[in-house]
Amino acid sequence: MWPNYQTRRWQVAVTAGLLSLAIMGIVFAIWGITPFGNHNLLISDMGGQYLSFFTAYRHAILTHSFQLYSFSQSLGGNALPTIAYYLLSPFNILMLLFPAANLPTGLSLLIMLKISLIAVTMTAFLQTHFQTKRWSTAIFGVAFSLSGFVALNYFTIMWLDALIWLPLVIQGLDHLIATSHPGRFFGWLWVSIVTNYYLGYMTCLFVIYYFIYQLFERKRPQDSLWQTVRHQFSLIRHVVVTMLLSGLSTMFVLIPTGLGMLTTAKSAVKLSSYLPVPQFGLAVLSQFGLGAANFTTRLVHAPTVFSSSLVVLLALSFWVQPNLTKAHKWHSFGLLLALFLSMDIRTLDTIWHMFQTPAGFPYRNAFFFSFVLIMIAFEAWLAGPRRIALRWQWLLPTLMVSALILGWFAQRTAKHPLTTSTLALSLVAVILTAIALFATAKRWQTLSLAGIVALELGTNSTLMLAKSPLGNQAKFVTAYRTEYRQMQSRQRS
Repeated sequence: MWPNYQTRRWQVAVTAGLLSLAIMGIVFAIWGITPFGNHNLLISDMGGQYLSFFTAYRHAILTHSFQLYSFSQSLGGNALPTIAYYLLSPFNILMLLFPAANLPTGLSLLIMLKISLIAVTMTAFLQTHFQTKRWSTAIFGVAFSLSGFVALNYFTIMWLDALIWLPLVIQGLDHLIATSHPGRFFGWLWVSIVTNYYLGYMTCLFVIYYFIYQLFERKRPQDSLWQTVRHQFSLIRHVVVTMLLSGLSTMFVLIPTGLGMLTTAKSAVKLSSYLPVPQFGLAVLSQFGLGAANFTTRLVHAPTVFSSSLVVLLALSFWVQPNLTKAHKWHSFGLLLALFLSMDIRTLDTIWHMFQTPAGFPYRNAFFFSFVLIMIAFEAWLAGPRRIALRWQWLLPTLMVSALILGWFAQRTAKHPLTTSTLALSLVAVILTAIALFATAKRWQTLSLAGIVALELGTNSTLMLAKSPLGNQAKFVTAYRTEYRQMQSRQRS
C-alpha cells in the first residue's frame, strides 16, 4: 500500500509540473516568445540587468575567470551582493548549455522550468501535508505555480526559486513538528536563504507565522496560551534553534552581502515607510480576477493574489464547511488575516521587505498569501464542497461575483483601469467554476475543473503579458554576433 502511495504521489506531482509547463508553453507560443517565435523577454530589468549578469556568469564559469570586483557598478565595487541576489540559483548552471547569443532563449526555457518545478513541489507538499494521493491535487499545485505573483513577475527570474523551495521548507517544518527530526527543515531553509537571501528572509518570517498557527492547532481547548507555550516549549526551542543554526550557516553569503549593501542607497531609512497606515482599499478585490495587472502596472498595483476562481470559491466554502471544527477555521482565518495585514499595513509591509519600501514591484510577499489560500482551498476540497448547505452553494459564487464587480468599480479611477471585457471574463470563469464545483456529475467534476482552471490560469498569464514591449530575438542575435566579431578584431589588432 505504501509503495503504491509513493508511486502515485510522484506521478501526480510530475503531472502537475507537465501541465504547468504546457500552459506556460502555450502562453509563450501565443505571444511568439522564443523558442516558439521571434520575440524574447528582454523587458524591464531582464533586458537592463539580468541578461548582462547571466552573460558574465556564463563567461566566468566557461573561462574560469572569477572576479569579485565589478566595474559595472559606478566606478567599481564589490560584486558579491550582485552575485548573492541574482546568480546563486542552482538552476543557473543550465545557462551553460546555450551560446551567449541565444541566452534569451535559455532564459525563457529556464522560466518555464522553474514554473513547472513550483507546481511539482507544491503538489508534493499538499499530498504530504494532507496525506492524500488524489490526482486532483495537481490542480492546486498548478494554481500556485501560475498564481498572480508568478504571472506578473515571471521575468524577475531569481524570485521564482523562492516559490520552488517554500513548499519544501514548510514540509520540512511539518516533519520536524511530527517527528522531531530537523534535517529537512534545516536543509531547505538553508537552500532558500542562500539561493536568494531577500525572499529567503521573507520565508523565515512566514515560517514564524506558520509555526504560530501550528501551535494554536496543537493547543488543547482547556489550556491557556501560556500553558500551551509551556507544554510546547521543547518543540518551540527545537524549531527556533534549527532556524537560527540554518540562518547562521548562511553567513558566508549574508555577511559580505550586508557589508556591500551598507555602501548603497538601500541602507537609508525613511520614517514614512514605517507609518501604520493602510496601503490599498477595495481595489484589491479586483486582483482575485483575471488580468488585474500587467506590464504597464508592474510598478504600482495592489497585491497580486490571483490563484483561480476555484481556489477562491473553495476557500470561501471552507468557512461554512460542516466537517471542519470551528477552532480550526479560526486558526486558519488568523493566519490568512495576519498575512493580509502584512501587505496592507505599511509598517509590517516595510519589515517584510527587509526594512525598505520596494522601488516598484510592490507586495513581493503576496505569494505567501496565495500559498495559504490554496492550502485552505485544498482542505475544503478534501472535505467535500457539496457538503455545504445548498444556500451557500448559491451565495458563495454570488459573493465572489459581487466582490469582483466592487473591486472593478474601486479601481476605475486608476491610471490603467481594468476593461469591462476583462471583468466579463472573470465573471464567466466564476460561473463556470461554480457549475463544475456544485452542479456537475462527480465523475466529470475533476476533469471539468482541471480544464477550467488550466484555461483560466493560461488566460490570466496571457493577459498579464499584454502590453509588454517584447524584444526581437533575431535582431539581438545579429547585434550580439556583430559586436562579438568587432571585439575579436580589436583584440587581434
